[in-house]
Amino acid sequence: MRIYLFVAIFAFPLTAMAWGPSGQAITVKIAEAFLTKSAAQKLSSITGGRPLSEFASWADMARNTPEWSQSSTWHYVNMDKSLWDQQPQDILQALEYVETELSGPNSNEEKLIWVKFIIHFVGDLHQPLHSAKSSDRGGNSVTVRFKGRKTNLHALWDGALLQTTGLGVEEYSQKLIQMRMGQELLSKKFDPLEVVSENSELLDFIYSFQGTDIDQTYATQALELTDKRLWAGGLRLASLLNELFR
Repeated sequence: MRIYLFVAIFAFPLTAMAWGPSGQAITVKIAEAFLTKSAAQKLSSITGGRPLSEFASWADMARNTPEWSQSSTWHYVNMDKSLWDQQPQDILQALEYVETELSGPNSNEEKLIWVKFIIHFVGDLHQPLHSAKSSDRGGNSVTVRFKGRKTNLHALWDGALLQTTGLGVEEYSQKLIQMRMGQELLSKKFDPLEVVSENSELLDFIYSFQGTDIDQTYATQALELTDKRLWAGGLRLASLLNELFR
C-alpha cells in the first residue's frame, strides 16, 4: 500500500549514520532472536546461511556506490510527503518500495539486496533524531562535549553513548534480550509512521541538556532510552520479517 499521507516531519540531510554500525547490528541481532522458524529458514536460504546482522550496515555503504547512489535519500524523512512514481524519495517510501520489490519473482541474490535495505531502514527509523529540527539538521549542527570530547548531538545518539558501555555487539544484544522488556510489538503489524511519531515525542528530552556539556545524568537517561529504541527496533524488525516470510 502506497503512503499518500502528508506528514509534518522535519527534513534534513543526514551526514551521520543512524545508530552507527553497532546499533544497527544490535537491532538486527535482537530481531534474529525472535524470528519464527519459517522466517528464519527462508532468510537463511536467501543469505546462504550467513546471519542477517552481517548485513546491518550494508545500505550505508551502498549509497556511496554508483549502482545505489539514488538511495542516499532513503535514510531520512522529508517534511512533506508527496506522490511518487518509480523511485522513492525518503525512508518511508523506500520501505514500501523495497517490500514491493522483495515480493516479486526475484532470485535469492536479488532478494538479499532488498532484505539488506529493509533491516537497515527499520533500524534507521528508531534513531530518535530522525524526527528532528530542520534548522540543525537532525542535531548534526548542535555541538556538544561528551567525556571531554567535542562531538555533535546526532553523533552522540548514533553511537557515542553505546561506546561508553564497553560492550561488543553480541554482548549488548544479549544484555537487552536478557532484560526481558515488553514483547508486545512482536504481535503488532509494523507501522513506520508510528515509529516517527514516537521519535518526535522524545525530542523534548533529547534537547533538554544545558549549554554544550553532556553530564552523566543526561547520559544515563539517554542510554536507557537508547536501549528501549534498539529493543523496539529489533522487535518491529522481527515482526515485519515474520510477516514477509511466513
